[in-house]
Amino acid sequence: MNSRLLGILCMLGGAAMIIGALVWGEFANTPGIIAGILWALGSIAGLVGLIQLGALGDSPLSRALGFVPIIGFGLIAVGSVLHLAGIVDDQSTFFGVGWAVQMAGMLLVGILTIAARRWRGWRRFVPLLTIVIVPVYFALSRLNIPGFAVVFYGAYILLGYAVATAEPTPAAERPLAA
Repeated sequence: MNSRLLGILCMLGGAAMIIGALVWGEFANTPGIIAGILWALGSIAGLVGLIQLGALGDSPLSRALGFVPIIGFGLIAVGSVLHLAGIVDDQSTFFGVGWAVQMAGMLLVGILTIAARRWRGWRRFVPLLTIVIVPVYFALSRLNIPGFAVVFYGAYILLGYAVATAEPTPAAERPLAA
């Protein structure tokens, strides 16, 4: 699939969550849950684009580790769909495990992207930003500062932009050792 489209889908998922937070203020209602599903699916698209562009490196292990956060986002999406259907509540194991796997996976992806040295400049640090911003997000949310979701989900919009505008690195230009 086209990495530009995957990046755009990631940006749209982040935007859906920001709009959901600003309009509905919470994610326990139906529109908020739908925004969460869109965010999870968009993030999966962004990560597939990241892997497809070779930003994590060429080794099968680094590419496989790129799927760890995809599993977490998948669990969040499935939990959200089941919550909409009334099968599980918002305290379901899907959400707890999904968030833990997603966070650990994004940390791995952030480290692998920096270590692979495929992307230059600011792009290299964007996947790690999605994790580094979490303490800021929780601090702002506890202080009831309006627009706190822009901080966290804005990082996913930036990730989508990085994927959408990046060009794959030709194998001949890639460093032999990371």
